[in-house]
Amino acid sequence: MQTPSNIRKVLWCCVPLLLATLLACPSALWAAFGEDQEKPAPTFTRKGETVTAKLLPRGKTSSIEIDFTVSGGEIKSVEDMDFAEAEGPDADIKDFRSGLFVIKAGGIQPGGNIQVSVASTYFNQSTQFWVFNPNAPKRWTEVEAEHLEPRERVEELRVTIADGGPLDRDGKANGEVVLVVGPRDSFWGYAIGTLFIRFFGVFMVLMLLEIGMLTAGRIFQSIENHSVKAKAEAETALVEPAAAAAALEKTAPPPMDRGKAAAIALALHLHLMRDRKAPPLRFAPPETPAWSSEGRARIMSERLQVFSRGNRK
Repeated sequence: MQTPSNIRKVLWCCVPLLLATLLACPSALWAAFGEDQEKPAPTFTRKGETVTAKLLPRGKTSSIEIDFTVSGGEIKSVEDMDFAEAEGPDADIKDFRSGLFVIKAGGIQPGGNIQVSVASTYFNQSTQFWVFNPNAPKRWTEVEAEHLEPRERVEELRVTIADGGPLDRDGKANGEVVLVVGPRDSFWGYAIGTLFIRFFGVFMVLMLLEIGMLTAGRIFQSIENHSVKAKAEAETALVEPAAAAAALEKTAPPPMDRGKAAAIALALHLHLMRDRKAPPLRFAPPETPAWSSEGRARIMSERLQVFSRGNRK
């Protein structure tokens, strides 16, 4: 068994080793005490006229998908953009949790308009559509987007962009549009909503645990009561015969001597036999010799004189 002094020595040996490891690997130090900056790059797939980006947004542990489509032209490509190039006083990276995307579209009539749609289950009614143009006087612009009717929990935002307009990054009416977009959700709304959900989630979990504990306690108490009742009944069943035997022993008369019992039995027999008549003598059949019959008759007469003594007055 380790003593407190030994445990203290082990801890003092582990702390310098841990600090050396963190200093040797700055990324591990940042991951331990800061925010993880090593996020996987989005993967883009194309199916017809729709380009889908699969990525891991900030503040979420599971991947999401964002669909990009263009009407009035042809979508050429969609790429991700490092937010450090667009960060400024008008934009905070915490509000753009899904990042920035560069949409390139062509096949547009010079100076014409196209409609760009961005759809995902990650968006909601409060999601805003912001456009970044480093060549414009105002780099960040909030565009009034049309929120279409959600279908299968997919929120779709649609905006109209003019070729060569203030939102087109190349600034030329050449039939091509380069658009840098960033779906924006308020960080504080997300943070407060998450805290609110977690706050009440903790109480919900505790309430469910309390209900489960109370239910389990009642079940165990019922089982225990049943076992105690069965044990008491078994003990009662064992005690009742013993109690009955003890009560019978208490109420039974004391044992009688054998001589007394024999005398009482003989007296009862004589008392009950005094009113009975002596059975008639049965003589032996004719073939019996006379002397034998005479002897038997005399013996029976003597016996009758003994047993009939109580009938005499």
